[in-house]
Amino acid sequence: MSQSDANDRFVRRTAVSLAPILLWAAHFGLVYGGAHVACATADGAIGEPLADMAVWSVTGLVVLVLVGIGLRARSLLSAGASSGDTNSNDFLVHVVHALTLLSLLGVIWAGAAVNFMPTCATR
Repeated sequence: MSQSDANDRFVRRTAVSLAPILLWAAHFGLVYGGAHVACATADGAIGEPLADMAVWSVTGLVVLVLVGIGLRARSLLSAGASSGDTNSNDFLVHVVHALTLLSLLGVIWAGAAVNFMPTCATR
């Protein structure tokens, strides 16, 4: 294996391993930032339903992507791996599954906040 292949594999494995946490962070920013923008730019009658739909849409999309990463973790991590990499690959698959589960819980919790409190604060 050449140095370039090893570097490519390292970058791919790192990206796949960190993808769930990065998606959770992006979801968090999109949910709260998007709700703020929707509530600030539209009046209350339009802003809150628009913000609610945006939160549920982003939450649904991120949940689907996270489930896809969780289901395909082994194939995403093992592409180009040698036969001697099975232990580290198995470990990374378990790490990705754990991070995906944690991220799913965080994404669902942030998205479910729409049901518990008003999206747009009253003025």
